[in-house]
Amino acid sequence: TNITFAIRPKWCCISAGLQSHFRRNATPFRPKEERQEASGNSHKVFHGKQHFTNMKLNITRITTASQRLCMEINSLQADLTDHPRVLELQTLNTLLACGDTHLFLAYTPDTDTPVGMFTLAVTHLTTGNNVWLEDVVVARHSQGQGYGRAIVRHAIEQARQICPGGKLMLTSRPTRLAANRLYSELFEQKETNVYFMRL
Repeated sequence: TNITFAIRPKWCCISAGLQSHFRRNATPFRPKEERQEASGNSHKVFHGKQHFTNMKLNITRITTASQRLCMEINSLQADLTDHPRVLELQTLNTLLACGDTHLFLAYTPDTDTPVGMFTLAVTHLTTGNNVWLEDVVVARHSQGQGYGRAIVRHAIEQARQICPGGKLMLTSRPTRLAANRLYSELFEQKETNVYFMRL
C-alpha cells in the first residue's frame, strides 16, 4: 500500500469535510524519512473500533457509525473550519463502507469524548497508490497539550501500514501557524500549485 499527498483525483467516497484540502493558498507536504516510534504502543479491536493507545491518547479507527459519532465529529469540525459541513448518519455509513477511507478519533484516557480526529484517504493511480491526510483537528479546548503531534505521528504510522513504500500527502493553510510548524518538522514541503473547483 502506498501513501501520497498531491493534487488528488476523486475517490469512491466523500468524507466529512474532505473538501477542506482544496482551500485556497494551501501548502502541500509529504512525510520526511523517520524511524518508527519506540515500542510500547498497543492495538485492540472492540465495539466496531480499532484502538491505538499511547501515554497521552487512545486513537481509534472508526468502523461502525452511530448518531453519537456524527455529533462528536460535527463538534470537532466546528473547530476545523468556520463553515463546517454537517455530517449525517447516512453519509458516515457510506464513508465507513468505503475501504479506501479510514476515519480516526482520538480520546484521552479519562474521557469518552474525542479530543481530535483525522482521515486517511487512499487514491489508486497509474503512477501508484497514494494516501491523503485530511481533516486533522484537535478540539479547541484541548489544544497546546501535544495532542496534535501525537495524532499526526499516528497518522504517519497508519499510512505506512496502508500504503508501504508510497507517499503521504497533506495541505495546510498558511494561517494555521502551529499546524504548519508541526508539519514542517515531520514532512518535506513540496513545491506545487493546488487547484480546486466546487462541483
